[in-house]
Amino acid sequence: MRAVWRGPGKGSDPFSDSLSQSARAWLIAGAITAALPCAALAQDSDIPNEDQLSSETSPLPHSWLDRSWLDRCKSGFWDDVHRMRHDFKHMYTGKNLCCLGLTVGAMYPIANTHADQGIRDWYQHHVRRTGYQDWTDAGNKFGEWQFTIPIYLGAWAVGSLFDDRPALSVVGQWGERTMRGLAVGAPASGCLQIGLGGSRPEEGRSHWHPFQDTNSVAGHGFVGAVPFLTAASMTRNRPLKAILFAGSFYTTWARLDDDAHYFSQCVLGWTIAYLATRSVNQTEQEMPRVQFAPVALPQGGAGLGVLFRF
Repeated sequence: MRAVWRGPGKGSDPFSDSLSQSARAWLIAGAITAALPCAALAQDSDIPNEDQLSSETSPLPHSWLDRSWLDRCKSGFWDDVHRMRHDFKHMYTGKNLCCLGLTVGAMYPIANTHADQGIRDWYQHHVRRTGYQDWTDAGNKFGEWQFTIPIYLGAWAVGSLFDDRPALSVVGQWGERTMRGLAVGAPASGCLQIGLGGSRPEEGRSHWHPFQDTNSVAGHGFVGAVPFLTAASMTRNRPLKAILFAGSFYTTWARLDDDAHYFSQCVLGWTIAYLATRSVNQTEQEMPRVQFAPVALPQGGAGLGVLFRF
């Protein structure tokens, strides 16, 4: 284990050095990802805590394969479909669509003049510092959907399986809302990436040439910002909300620091993530505050449960 963490030295193996750097980046990214749903638990009223549930009122653990659980899964699936329809409606109509259009318009003069190149040169030559490559590598990991989406799906599944456990239920809500944010923002990100046709700094200029390239939007920045913004929207602790909101810029900064995207491309990626998360939040606020659901009784049989959101 010491060989993996040992820094590069005289006669060191380049492969071992790259493995060490990658291992540290994955460790940092994994630790932060594990902390995000825990931060969402800081909300104070949406979900009751463990102390508020007595043993007399807590339902007995149910089998994963019993009929009541399968019925809840079926009902939850159609409820999620209904919510996602509203997510897309909020994202691609009204104020959110106008905000996206205004952002694209604001980035046009930056991307199609020397401004993007000037910002890039200034940052790389006067701001960027060496010595924290592990942190930028970890930030980039949050933007790799192959790594992150299984985590969000897993959190969603755990919350669905153990919805009678308040803490796990919140983790499930975070996974569900994160996946919905990624789903609703993906069309905007993909269409603008291809439609505007900008290039990376290493490939050429940031000028828009429709359908000539696929890097006009920082896709990593979009994917990496959604889980932080989702967790921020689920907590009412203001200092923690501010920290999570600032964390949503982590991957965007990593892309800019690694010279992987121009400034305008990073702004577009983060803006899409913000609007997608905002659309999901609007859907949640519109959903009925009183919901009815079937409940398996400890003594056997079934009953009707009422959920109040306040």
